[in-house]
Amino acid sequence: MLTEIDEGTYVAPRSVTVGEYLAGWLEAQKPHVAANSWVTARNHVAYYLAPDQEACAAYRARTGRERPSLGGVRLQELTAERVSRHWAELLARGKRDGSGLAPRTVRGVRITLSAALASAHSAGLLPRPLRLKRVQVPKRRPSVYTPEQTGAFLAVAAGDRLAALWVLLVTSALRPSEALGLSWPAVDLEAGVLSVYQKLVKVGKRGVLVDGTKTDGSAAVVVLDPVAVAMLRAWRQAQVEERRWWPGPKQRNDLVFTKPDGAPLKPDWPNRRFQQLAREAGLPAGVRVYDLRHGWATAALTAGVHPKLVQEVMRHSSYATTADTYSHVMPSHSAEAVARVASLFRQPPKRLEPPERNGE
Repeated sequence: MLTEIDEGTYVAPRSVTVGEYLAGWLEAQKPHVAANSWVTARNHVAYYLAPDQEACAAYRARTGRERPSLGGVRLQELTAERVSRHWAELLARGKRDGSGLAPRTVRGVRITLSAALASAHSAGLLPRPLRLKRVQVPKRRPSVYTPEQTGAFLAVAAGDRLAALWVLLVTSALRPSEALGLSWPAVDLEAGVLSVYQKLVKVGKRGVLVDGTKTDGSAAVVVLDPVAVAMLRAWRQAQVEERRWWPGPKQRNDLVFTKPDGAPLKPDWPNRRFQQLAREAGLPAGVRVYDLRHGWATAALTAGVHPKLVQEVMRHSSYATTADTYSHVMPSHSAEAVARVASLFRQPPKRLEPPERNGE
């Protein structure tokens, strides 16, 4: 203890458990994070980090085993090794039915716990930062349609009420939540651009408009394809007429894509409708509406668009994100580089002339 006092790392012993701390930490985070991010963190705590007694009893009744939990561990006794064992338990039997969680889900839970423990250290509840080992997530190539298949989808979607939405998603690489949160004041059809500054996200069972984007780089001006401009212009006129003749109560807002009465679309609706249209087009299952964004990047890279420009259009926070996600279609210049260097060694050696001597 004297050494810790000398080093300035001494923390007075406390009996607070991980579960108790996480409950308070969640409440403290509410004013500082987006609503959907807070709900995600709350679910991570309630389901995977510190489930309550009722949830643990239900799990025990279903599986005959104890539910994985860190809730009862004293916060100051928590170690990286104990957390790693917890990750292993979640991967093996973390779901309510006793089956294992997906590695990607466990990685998300780790992000939540890491943020909470960083706050605990900043608040003086932990003597030193607790560094948690990463959860390995197998790389998965995005599932996308080919340009030909995407064209078949658009041919069917052309008859849909919100045909402009599908054209916009295919040609702009917008995230679905950004398209649902798009407002007419953010669209400049004369200049052929739009601005992304809000999104429609799912919070619990409701759709909520929130300011901000996924990353800082996502808040940018998006250039529109001429076809998308024409479709949006036509849709704006159709929407005005649709709203005028709607017989029932109307919701007044300036969202681009809404229900006929003006109400915002539900966050889950685009994916369900996309799947219906894809089936009508005879396309294989397994592609989500979000994958239209991946499809744009894949098509661009395959067509030889420079990866840095793809990063700009995708609005990734870093080039590394683009390179890592689309490494399977990134242009490779390795063969060219190897051939050019090897050619240097295949040059016939120059004949060495003896040096001239002075006076000869």
